Amino acid sequence: MKPKFLKSALLIIICILTSVPAFAGGHEKVLGIQTGYISRNRSAEAGLFFQYSFSRVVRASLDVSMAIRSHDRDALLVDLNAQFPLLQAGRWEFYPLVGINYSTWALHETVFNDDSGVNGIDVSDRHGRFGINAGIGTGLRVTPSLKLKAEALYTGVKSNNAARVMVGIGYSF
Repeated sequence: MKPKFLKSALLIIICILTSVPAFAGGHEKVLGIQTGYISRNRSAEAGLFFQYSFSRVVRASLDVSMAIRSHDRDALLVDLNAQFPLLQAGRWEFYPLVGINYSTWALHETVFNDDSGVNGIDVSDRHGRFGINAGIGTGLRVTPSLKLKAEALYTGVKSNNAARVMVGIGYSF
């Protein structure tokens, strides 16, 4: 059951991403970098984002980021979110967001074994799971090609729930 679900989810994501150029006539695309804080391991998070506007009221966002190792945990997070810009005043916008998340968290432990003569072996255990995202965000268009964003979201993943706050800067084309 699990491999079938993973294959189906991956196929859906690939279909969405490969269909984007077919809709790209005149719609805004933004590529940028982001950084922030993730509560699961109380550390920094950094990554890349891509936004594609289907219309003035619907936008897709693909984010790929890493939670920096802290408290013996690190992660790779992939988010596919739908954003719905509600308030738009000049160059400023406010939007709710909802989407899916795939997180692969690693738990690192140090094993000491005096009998073998080797001390301090790093043993890690990595688990990947799907989850959901929900949150809010705001954006500011500094110039026609430069956009700033800030987002606060909750990621619900079995045994790895997290609150996340992200800020980013992107190039609009």
